[in-house]
Amino acid sequence: MVNKRQVKAVLDQNKCISCGVCGAIASDVFVFDDTTGKYKVQNPYGQWIKVDEQVYQKLKMAEQACPVRCIAIDEKI
Repeated sequence: MVNKRQVKAVLDQNKCISCGVCGAIASDVFVFDDTTGKYKVQNPYGQWIKVDEQVYQKLKMAEQACPVRCIAIDEKI
């Protein structure tokens, strides 16, 4: 049985500078919003979901790589 983590991705569009780092790292999670000109969290990642270790590591890499720190990956323990 694969151990899964329960996480939620949060991206503050007010701080986002549209650099694209998050989308390059985790394109299945962070997508460009043509309406706002900023990145956003793709559903279902904006709500509490269970993810495997590979997805979790991508989320954490995107969070750490964001130059303006507008991404938070919340985790339920």
